[in-house]
This record gives sequence, structure tokens and C-alpha cells, in this order.
Amino acid sequence: HNSFVDCMSKHKFGLTNNFLGMTKIIRMKHHAVSKTAISLGLLVLAILCFIANLYSSITITTAIQWSTSIQERSNPVPIDKNYKESPFAWERLEAKIISSSDDKLSRQSEATTTSRRDHCEGLCGCLQSSMNADNAELENIIPNPISIWRRYSSEILNISMTREEDISFFHNKSHEYKALVQDLFSFLTSSRLLKSSETFPQDLNALKSLHNIVGETIAGNRQLQVAVFGGSLTAGHGCLENPLGVPSQQSFLKRQLPCAWPARFEHLVNSMFGKELINVTNMAMAATTSDVGATVVEYQLWPPALLPNGPDIIIASFATNDALAEATQSEIYQNMQSLITAIQAEKNCDRNKMPLLIYMDDFIAWPGEVKKWLDFHHDLHELSDWYGFGFLSYANVLRDVVHSSDMFDKKNSYFKGEWEKKRNGKISPNPHPGITFHITMSWIVTFSMLQLAVHTCSILDLRGTDDSDTNKMILPSIPRPPLNSKLLTEEIPKQWKDLENSEQKRCSTFTSGNRCAFVWVANRVSEFRTAAAIEGFLKRFLDSSSGWKAEGNSYRSKHGYVAKEAAAKFSLTIPSLESNVRFLTVLALKSYGSEWEGSRLKMSAMGKEFFMDGYHNSSTSVIIPHKFDLAAKNSVKRGGNITVDFQMVGGKTFKITGMAFCSQ
Repeated sequence: HNSFVDCMSKHKFGLTNNFLGMTKIIRMKHHAVSKTAISLGLLVLAILCFIANLYSSITITTAIQWSTSIQERSNPVPIDKNYKESPFAWERLEAKIISSSDDKLSRQSEATTTSRRDHCEGLCGCLQSSMNADNAELENIIPNPISIWRRYSSEILNISMTREEDISFFHNKSHEYKALVQDLFSFLTSSRLLKSSETFPQDLNALKSLHNIVGETIAGNRQLQVAVFGGSLTAGHGCLENPLGVPSQQSFLKRQLPCAWPARFEHLVNSMFGKELINVTNMAMAATTSDVGATVVEYQLWPPALLPNGPDIIIASFATNDALAEATQSEIYQNMQSLITAIQAEKNCDRNKMPLLIYMDDFIAWPGEVKKWLDFHHDLHELSDWYGFGFLSYANVLRDVVHSSDMFDKKNSYFKGEWEKKRNGKISPNPHPGITFHITMSWIVTFSMLQLAVHTCSILDLRGTDDSDTNKMILPSIPRPPLNSKLLTEEIPKQWKDLENSEQKRCSTFTSGNRCAFVWVANRVSEFRTAAAIEGFLKRFLDSSSGWKAEGNSYRSKHGYVAKEAAAKFSLTIPSLESNVRFLTVLALKSYGSEWEGSRLKMSAMGKEFFMDGYHNSSTSVIIPHKFDLAAKNSVKRGGNITVDFQMVGGKTFKITGMAFCSQ
């Protein structure tokens, strides 16, 4: 068989050539019997050729897939033979395929590398130690991420399926849960995970800073601070839904944050290193899009865990909410750029300032035109190329799986939310997949961070070799001007120069300290995570309040200060301002339904009036940042007082989820 396949592989065009030859001979005016015999002979040969090539292709492809999966399951956990509900059974590779020699090698190398990992120095040193512990000749070689992932696959799997929170939740079905996780891990091979990384960050200064920070982290001097932005999906809404039939009771609502993928990512990394290497703060808020993330960055609205310097890395996972926003394509495009430019504005004044931005595309499927959703993905890729930030894609890893399965089959909801077809023919999709989504995301992000680490060590050439090529890769001090449909190639140099001049002027008066005299944002990881906390804070500044009430608890999404009746109003005064105030930003909910129809709020300050609408004709709720400029002549100087009045002028409800009165 092998000889025949080798022979056929050397003649990959054999099928085509034989068919052409057969056609030419048949055209010759030979005896009818000769023509028939030759034709049949050539046809048989062509069929054999086709079968051989097809069989060879299938065999080679299958062998590659088996080889990849086998290496990643070098130490599998026994699976209950009576358990038949796994959605990944068709991808399962039984443990008997794995040879005892491979298993022994994996255990030996894991023990050796774990020992070296505990004593490695710096980011690049740990990467070297992870694979080259027993080979001095490879001491200065940075291994590739697939090799590292395969080497530690048994450890990664064991950590993922033995989390205390999960075992406690599944309780009597913990064995079935472990089997489910193992099947999922078998399917999500490193070659599939590799699809997640679209682009790597290109900011050389940020990469150098990241390298230094990780070095300090490994040395035990600090933690790597990661902030995760996103909507309800990232916050963990529906995370406890599972294919094992264990109900997500109300008593387990408190576990949504630990269940969501950011907590799983943190647990996996810290467990691998055996110490608190990273701190992941899940800042996700239901109904938020990229422009809310931009407001958080612009005004440094960090929760206590990230003070005073903010995060080292921001993973923005707004893709689902951005894609489904009720806005034009150009508005969505602009909203996504707002977060990028807010982060870059910080860096323009301090080139060594973090954070490093990584955008995660977690949007995989929704009813409607496929091209529309793919265009959104391409927009993200386009922006990542233009601005040089990192771009990861959950969708790339699993789009083929989701699209090849029945959209209404519950087994297809492990990677996307369940879809239901109503009696009227309309499709009701749920944007919140369950626990398998969050487990998968934790592996994708961990694998991608591993890729980023390898990329950082490679591009910075921090191993003592010549870095002349690296120096040529340094980007200009100011990134390109904003990308839009009106930007012309011939105008880029002038616009770029104008942007650089304006940024230099802004940075000359830039202050990295407190920019806001008054600020609060309702969030489950902030100090304003309960109704009592919001009410208590606002009471310090309220002159009067009628018809308004704080809502929310530690686990409620979209909580804030809410108008409960028509003509509801309140007034607040902020005395002895700690900074100048020129811009008033209000985070407010836009929602739907009869309760919200006509909802409209008027805000008055310094003789100016501003209006905000709370209703839109959509089936989703979204938080919008409204930013108003008092203008220079109406701004209030530091040390002064400012009074702001709010009154309902339409509808009977409105929800404010945050405010920021700031200098810029």
C-alpha cells in the first residue's frame, strides 16, 4: 500500500493525464473492438488512479489529525463507557491509540519542565526552559507555541476539569463533567486553536514593557494585570447552562463571575505556574459596546483592583454587542475605533505606557446574511492591521463546526446560544452559550497568550543576538490617522503630520493623574455594585431627588440610578472640584418595549441643556455614553462648584449607569 501511495503521489496529475489520453485515443479511427478495449482499459486505470489519490489524501489527512490529537492526549483520564451524551463523541480518540512509550515520554518531560519552570528567569527564559530543559544545545532556542501546548496538554486538561467551583456545581455528575471536558479538549487540538490568532500587537515599546513586566511577575515582584471588557456574554450570563442537565439554580448566580471565561483563564495560568502570576479583572457589563470601553479608558474608570496604574493588558470582547448594535456600519466602525484611539491617546503622551490592546472576536453566528457578519469580522481585522493591535478570533476556531450543524439542534449550542423557531416562523436566537463556550474561550485565550509570549521574545530579539533588524520595525511615534471611507492615500502623509502636531500640543498639557472631579460607574467589580452603594454615594451630592431610585445587587446586570415615574427629577452639586470640568459624560441605557417608549431625559448645567433618549426600536438593550461639551467659556475651574439638574421630559423611565464630569 505504501509503495503504491508513494508512486501515485509522484504523479498527482495522473488522473487528468489519463483522461486526456483516453479521449485522444478514442478519437483515432481504429477498429471498434480496439477502441472499446482501449477505452475500458484507460477508464479502469483512471478509476484506480482516482481511488488511490483519494485514499492517499484521506489517509494522510487522517494521520495528521490523529497524530496531532494523540500528542495532545498523552495522559487521558478514563471515560465512563456508559456515558453517551457527549456532543464530541464523533471526535473522540480512545486512549488505547496512545502508545505506552509516548505516555512515558510525556510524563518524564512534564516532570522535568515543571521543575525548570519553577526556577526560570524572565519571559523568554521560561519559554526556553519549558521545552529545552534536558538539551543544552537548545538552550537559547525559543520553542513554538504548539510544541509547548502539546508538552503540557495533560496538565492543562487536568486543571480545566478539576476546578473546585465546577466539581461543586456538578456534584453527582462530576465524572460526566470531566468526560465532557476531555472530549472538548480532544476536539480543540492545538492546530485548531492556532486559528484564533489573526494579528499580533505591533507596538514595539509596549512589547518591551510587557516583557519587563512579565519578568517582574515571574520574579514575584508583582502580578500581571489583565482587564477584560465585554458585554453580558463575557460577564458570564448563562454560563452555568450545560448539556448534562444540571439546573443553574438561583443560588448559583453568585458563581457567574467565577464561571465566565476570564476567571477560568486566570485559574489555568496561575495553576500552571503554581503561583498568582496574573490577576484578571472581569469588567464586563451587560449591554455595553466598544464606545463604553473607550469611556472607561479615557477617564481611567478602573476598579480598585486595577488602581493606581490601570491594567497591563486589555482584552476587549465587545464583538457580539458591537455586531448586533442598532447602528449603521459606519457608526459601528467608528465605535470600535473609539476604544483603540482612547488607548492610543494615552500612549501618544507616554510611549512606555501600557496597556496592550487585544481585541477578541467572540461573535460566531446570528440569523441573517452570513456576509454581513463576515464583513464585521473583516472590519476588525482591517482595524487591527491599521492600528497594530492584537486580534483574536473565537469565531475562526469554530465557525466551520457551527455552520456545518443544524442551527436549531441543541448539540450545536455548545459553541453558540440556542436558537428557537417560533410558530410565526421568526427565529429567536440566544446570544449566550453555556459552559462549554467559556471553557473553550479559556483555552483559546491561554493559547493565544502563549503565542504572544513567543512572538514577543522573537520580535524583540532579547536573547543577546543582533537586534539591528528589530530596530527597523519600530513604528512612528503617532499611529496612522483614523480610518474611514473618506481617507485618501495621497492625503495620509499630511493628515498624519497634522495629527502628530495636535497630539504633541495636547501632550504638552497632558496630566496622567485625576482628570475627573466626579465619577461613578455601576459595575459588579467596582465599588458601585449594589443599590445601597450607588444611593450612598449620590446622597453626598444630591440637592433634591423625586421619582429616582438606585437599583441593583452584586449579581444584577445593568443596575444604576433609575427614573420610576414621569417628570422624575434630581439635582446634584459637586463642591470644591478636584479638577477642571468641561465635559459631562453620562452612561445611560437604551431599551425597548412599552415601558420605555418616549423615554427622554434633559440635563442642564452652566446655562446649557442637553438631551438623551432612552428608547430605541430594537430587541436588545444597550448602554450608550453621552458626552457633552460645556465649551471653554462655560467650563468650571478646579476648586469651584458645579450644579447639574436632570429631569424626565418624555416617557416614564430612564436608567443612568454612570457619570463622569471631567476636564477633557
